[in-house]
Amino acid sequence: MKDVCNHCIGQPWRHGATGYSLRFCKGCKNFHHIHAFERADDEKKQKEDFYPLTTAKCAKARLKGYETRGTKKKKAKQEPAGAGAKKAKKK
Repeated sequence: MKDVCNHCIGQPWRHGATGYSLRFCKGCKNFHHIHAFERADDEKKQKEDFYPLTTAKCAKARLKGYETRGTKKKKAKQEPAGAGAKKAKKK
């Protein structure tokens, strides 16, 4: 598993050979070009004070998170009360 210390997560990194500015995405667990952290065109939840250098996830990871949370909410609404309870195992 790729991981970076908490101090280094929000910092831009400079790739020496290419000169690219990179950041670590906590969603993808990978380094991306700094422009990948900007707003995506299809992001619905956009804050006016959005600043790409303060977000922990790239645009692709944020969109994936929105979709995942949306499907979980839909499933929770569809389940009847008590349906989510675990059944006892039979021996």
